[in-house]
Order: sequence, then C-alpha cells, then structure tokens
Amino acid sequence: MKNKNNENNYSVKQLTDKIQELQAVKFPKDHSMKWAYTCGVLEAILDWEVKGYNKGFKSLQESINEAYLRYESELQAELTIA
Repeated sequence: MKNKNNENNYSVKQLTDKIQELQAVKFPKDHSMKWAYTCGVLEAILDWEVKGYNKGFKSLQESINEAYLRYESELQAELTIA
C-alpha cells in the first residue's frame, strides 16, 4: 500500500519476515535468538507508541516503515559482504 508521500506502507508481517531474513543471514546456525530479537524490536516500537514518545512526530505506521527500511538496508549490506 502507498501512503500520502508515495512510499510503501509495510505491514508488521513484512517487518517480522525482513528481520527473520536478516537474522538467518547474520546468524545462520543460531535459530534460538531470531524470534526473541524480532519480539524485542516489536516491543520497542509499541512501547514508544503506547508511552507517547512518538506523539506529534511520527505515526505507528511510519515507525514500522522506518524499521523495515533499516533492516532491508542492513540485509543488503550483509548480502554484499557475503
């Protein structure tokens, strides 16, 4: 889905899939931490939203979009190195 700035709005599922992808590349033999890390990212995003730290600055959707793009960029960097 596109937002008003003609950027993609990513879903939580897309974000979690991207984080899982990155974790699989960074730590291919360690499957125990990938869900814990993913849950930590989601908890942090939600905590900031619930506690009002983002109030007036960005929406929950913008936070998800930024996180997705950050992990996509990190994944591309990891794949370039490998």
